[in-house]
Amino acid sequence: TAALFYSITPDGKIDRMSLHGACPVIKGMKWGANIWIWNRQRYGDIKTGGPRSLKVKNTLSETVYISWEGKENGVLEPGKTFGLNTYEFHRFKAHLDSHKTKAFAEFTVQSKPKEQFWEIKAVRVHGAQKVPIDLDGGDEDEEL
Repeated sequence: TAALFYSITPDGKIDRMSLHGACPVIKGMKWGANIWIWNRQRYGDIKTGGPRSLKVKNTLSETVYISWEGKENGVLEPGKTFGLNTYEFHRFKAHLDSHKTKAFAEFTVQSKPKEQFWEIKAVRVHGAQKVPIDLDGGDEDEEL
């Protein structure tokens, strides 16, 4: 018996519906093997689609640290904008305090338009937790 399933959505985000686990063996022996299939280039310069340009603006009153694929990708001072060349479906994250802190906002580069804009907006406090107002770079606030 074999099972094949996708663990990410078409835009590269983790598909929470793919989370799974294994049951313990009660009697007999269990064999298992994994093979990972990548839909696109995985190693070297990751190019997941066509080239795009992205402008990122920090609307916060504090410095934002940008990461891509877990790697530091720049520091953006308050009120500043920077541009970069990227590819479709690349995901960027915004962090406060350092690149190592938990991200409070994300942006996934889409197929259209070729020139894209991510405005990093303020977070609001919900209980003891910071909740991002904007996770996808869109114009509407995230509903709680």
